[in-house]
Amino acid sequence: KIALTTIVLGQGEHSVDGGELYIKCPVNIVGSPDVLDKSTIIVQGGFNISANGVHVEHLTIRGSKDCGVGGCSSFTLNDLIIEQCGECGVVASGSSTIVRCCNVVSRKCQESGVCALSGASIILEGRETSIYENCSGGESWNYGLEVYGSSSKIQIVSPLTKESISKRNGGGGIGGQIVVLI
Repeated sequence: KIALTTIVLGQGEHSVDGGELYIKCPVNIVGSPDVLDKSTIIVQGGFNISANGVHVEHLTIRGSKDCGVGGCSSFTLNDLIIEQCGECGVVASGSSTIVRCCNVVSRKCQESGVCALSGASIILEGRETSIYENCSGGESWNYGLEVYGSSSKIQIVSPLTKESISKRNGGGGIGGQIVVLI
């Protein structure tokens, strides 16, 4: 068998059957480098990641009924827009889970913009990183940046601050252990 390691998506809208793509092996899912505007490479639906080593880059994830990108394994997200999801934009779960987000925008999701739970760590970096206008479902337990559980954390790499990246979110604002790394 030939192992597929990279999927390159071109300009246009790409729908996920069933609304959520379950990723169970390491793979790169990237928008074509020939397309400069990632907002024109749209994945309609979300990703549920259960394999370490998944990388998603240079595209827009829109309209998932669940989370835009969620997982219980370590993965990286780079140069993404995640928007209009029925739940959280990005969610990570599990004590061995580390998610690195560079230049990721999470906006207009019903629940929290970014959520770490059950011991997971999420690292936010890159000057384009922005978490805004989330928590539109009206629940006070949702946050722009949410950490649930004492061992979970969201780490923000300087010069970013939680105030500079998390704006105009409904719900409870910012919740949990948010650490700024220098």
